[in-house]
Amino acid sequence: MSRASSYRAKVRALALSFGVATLLLRTVPANAKTGESWEYAVKTNLEGDPQMVLARLRSKDGSALWISCSHVASTDMKTVSILVAATVTAARFLGSSNPKGRSTVTWFDEDPPEVSHWVYRDRYGQLRGEENVKGFVEHLVASERLVVELSNYRYETLRSEFTLDRDRTRVVADRFAKDCSSIGAKR
Repeated sequence: MSRASSYRAKVRALALSFGVATLLLRTVPANAKTGESWEYAVKTNLEGDPQMVLARLRSKDGSALWISCSHVASTDMKTVSILVAATVTAARFLGSSNPKGRSTVTWFDEDPPEVSHWVYRDRYGQLRGEENVKGFVEHLVASERLVVELSNYRYETLRSEFTLDRDRTRVVADRFAKDCSSIGAKR
């Protein structure tokens, strides 16, 4: 299996973990200096209303940063929730954390490191909560570099570094906010 097809298989597996059967990601033009680009997708229901929004940025080390917003209905279809998350997938197994999560360190540019609790499962760590993710995305827009230090089940650190283009990140963040709010407005 080639590296590209292996990566596509991992992306499909992550998309399935978000509850998406088939999802095509549209690429936002790459950063000329780094070749990195955002990919963006909106999944709609039969009426054309957005149900899920995904934005993805890959790093040189094979990890990926996902920003997601999705509509989730309860089994009785009476309660509706909007779930917003920032997720970093890792190339190696991380294990599971308890529901409170593990301490995860992030650096935006040369700012001091920030520690927050991310929930871990298999090969990804996830920051949850609308306000937490909103703050995270605001930091992304103002930065050119993001480093996320995940920790595996032995508490060994795994570092992922992402190069950001402020203009492209702003375009993705603005569209994400608009599309995510339209998911919430339809309910």
